[in-house]
Amino acid sequence: MPSLLDRLAYRRTLRRWRRLSGTEPAEVLRGERRAAREAEREIAAARRRIKAGLPPAPVTAPLHADWAWRPPVFDRALELSGLASPESGATLSPEVSVFHDCTLAEFSLRQCRNTGRDSVSRHGLALEVLGFEGSYLSLAIAVPDAGILGLSPHHVLRVAPSCEAERDIRAYARLNLRTGPDTKTILREFPVRGLPAEVDFDLAHEGFQEGQISRAWVDLIFENPALNRITLRDVTLSRRPRADL
Repeated sequence: MPSLLDRLAYRRTLRRWRRLSGTEPAEVLRGERRAAREAEREIAAARRRIKAGLPPAPVTAPLHADWAWRPPVFDRALELSGLASPESGATLSPEVSVFHDCTLAEFSLRQCRNTGRDSVSRHGLALEVLGFEGSYLSLAIAVPDAGILGLSPHHVLRVAPSCEAERDIRAYARLNLRTGPDTKTILREFPVRGLPAEVDFDLAHEGFQEGQISRAWVDLIFENPALNRITLRDVTLSRRPRADL
């Protein structure tokens, strides 16, 4: 806790800045700009430390799940908060990349704050699209090693995106499993309605054995995204053993 002298010094400084901003002439304020900028940098650094120290939001996982995860981009503020007209394969964070085949990428991807009463995660991802003449636009989310370790055909992997859009749009989740030189894919459509969707991928018939998966990622694909604003409020991934029949 701050000492009495610290609190008195803080109140004195606050009164000084109130006086400067309210009554002092512009010439005096210009002379104080350097001090104000230094104070702003220190305050911004303190905010970053506070946010970094906050615990991650809880992940709602299905019954008997042995792994659940939310990409950190939905919990922590990024240093680089957005990408404008990104090239295909551009990376927003270590686990999130954007892919497309549009020669004129008139869209942006940025991190945004979730302020809704029902929001669980602190941040979301906003895609603001103007003209788009490509055939696909997707966000790729890399599955961490903890989600791959022990993954077997006895698992059901769930992706739960919470997504909303200004205009109706079709969206798909595609699971990609790399086994040696081959990549197995499973495609599922999910609703874009602002509520969490649950997309389950049953791995029973994918023809691999435990320990063969070297890499996995999920593509969230948006069809005909032109002139739309798509906001991904949250995404969680989890897995659970499939019931033996």
